[in-house]
Amino acid sequence: MAWGEPQTEETSTIPFPILPKVYHFHPIAFVEQMRMMSADLVYEIYHTGKIVENGDYEKAKEVSFVYHDKNGGKYDLGKFSLFEVPDYEKGTTKKPTNNIDDYIKKTGTYRGKIKSIWYKKKNKVFKAVNIKQNFNGDCFLYSKDNFKLKFTSYTNREYARPICFAALIGAIVDCGYEDVKVNGFTRKDGTSFPSVSHPGGINVDISNLDNNNFKSADGNILIDGSNYSLKRTSKLAKGLYKFGYKGIRSSDKNIAHCTYIKAHKDHLHCEKFEPKK
Repeated sequence: MAWGEPQTEETSTIPFPILPKVYHFHPIAFVEQMRMMSADLVYEIYHTGKIVENGDYEKAKEVSFVYHDKNGGKYDLGKFSLFEVPDYEKGTTKKPTNNIDDYIKKTGTYRGKIKSIWYKKKNKVFKAVNIKQNFNGDCFLYSKDNFKLKFTSYTNREYARPICFAALIGAIVDCGYEDVKVNGFTRKDGTSFPSVSHPGGINVDISNLDNNNFKSADGNILIDGSNYSLKRTSKLAKGLYKFGYKGIRSSDKNIAHCTYIKAHKDHLHCEKFEPKK
């Protein structure tokens, strides 16, 4: 905890007392706890950047996400189904010369040209949520009291490991913006065309932010464009770093916590996920 930061108690998700004593249950709190119990797995997201997993990950079929703010407020952001997604290694645009059956090939049109990517099979699956499952129209929107979470996504790479989705939620709440556009994690089949680096449900691309706060999440905001905001994009990057993405790459090396990568003028590429425990 940083010096001077307000100290808050991390709330337990154990719904009932363990000792055989008589307690009074607050009816609203009781209902909230029962709703969280209905999910097999719960991710508690704290404003400090800490993420706590409660439940049996291996057996879980559903997951809930709960955000804890600095004032002790707790917000149940909803329940999501868990899907088993095939796991692959990072792809390559060069056709493998050996053991071709160990790969899956994906071909499509990218920037007006035919592109093929080969992804090597890991012969296992990972559990993921569809980040768009609870969308209202083209966005996720949760609002209660003075708390609000909103983001949008038009990608078909919408499958993320639940802890990575928890980190994304934390980062968006941390920056306080409502116009964040998520460009994608992983496809349902485990690949990530047209990207080579997004199998596994961990790495995520997020659009740059504009300098007018239009809350439109249009994307296509280039670092050399007049509508690009280095300040707002940096604030988003700081949140992503705080919640575990230690490798953030962009063609603008001035963005907080970023290292330079070419051909990334319109988005942040986030990798090297190390959640705070």
